[in-house]
Amino acid sequence: MMNEFVMKYGVSIIFWVIGLFFVIVSYAATRTKSSGVPIVGGIMILIGGLLSPIKWLALLCFVDYGFWYFPISFIIDGKYWKKASARITEAYDKYGLKKAEPQEKTNVSVDFDDTKELVLRVPETKDGDLVWRYYKGPCYRLQYPQITFVIYEDENGRKLILVDDPDEEAKLLDFDKDKLFLGRYSRRGKEYSVEIEVRESEENSKR
Repeated sequence: MMNEFVMKYGVSIIFWVIGLFFVIVSYAATRTKSSGVPIVGGIMILIGGLLSPIKWLALLCFVDYGFWYFPISFIIDGKYWKKASARITEAYDKYGLKKAEPQEKTNVSVDFDDTKELVLRVPETKDGDLVWRYYKGPCYRLQYPQITFVIYEDENGRKLILVDDPDEEAKLLDFDKDKLFLGRYSRRGKEYSVEIEVRESEENSKR
């Protein structure tokens, strides 16, 4: 009888044990505000359930918060980005900013400057410096904290930055220097400070 049980559930139990280990690690990581390894444990439990004679045991994969948290978070974030883009558009009208003319080939208003790059610093994260391509026109979107901003240059060459604040109206800041502290923002109970800098690109500096 024991051999029959092992034959039916042996492989599944191995996957369940491994999956439970990853689930425990993920939940423990949330206590220290680390990312852990979400979804991995759930996948192991899901495979174990599908390999077992009782297929509905695969539903136990939902004990891993990643299986339900990430889809919900994706939907919520999508709604936020949509609202943020709308607020940015309203701010363009409010401050009387003129939008760039779309490029002929892409039909998108983008003003690239390959001689420069944009550097974002969020000390509270472990990402270090985030280096992005520098352009004026479209929105930059930063996930942590969740903010949207646009670099804008008026007809007189004055450089501005339009920042969407989820808790307030979008604000327009002078960006006459190449470094600017955007402020502190809250994201899921944690505070983040954001600084941006425009500097010469590494490729351009090597020429």
